[in-house]
Amino acid sequence: MPPSRSSCRALIEKGENLTKLLSMTINDAIIDADMAAKKTKAKRRGRRPGAGRKGFIVGARRLSVDYPGAHMAALEEIAEERGTSVASVVREAVRAYLEREGRI
Repeated sequence: MPPSRSSCRALIEKGENLTKLLSMTINDAIIDADMAAKKTKAKRRGRRPGAGRKGFIVGARRLSVDYPGAHMAALEEIAEERGTSVASVVREAVRAYLEREGRI
């Protein structure tokens, strides 16, 4: 806790250096801020709301595919028009292809 006004006056009357007094006050403020931050962190217990991966598909496997620039630009444009992700557009296109081929 920073020194009170009366204790500051008492230190000045005793001939304490003003720089020393100010540094004490600044250090106390830093310590108080650190303690407040620790208290805030300590209150978090368990899983935070909204934490973790979003919208994953159960049983899905990851696939990495390289696309030419023009294809990627077209996919990004479609995704933006639909308000969805490029991955969602690609999943839908693959699903439609597999249905057309009679594979699913």
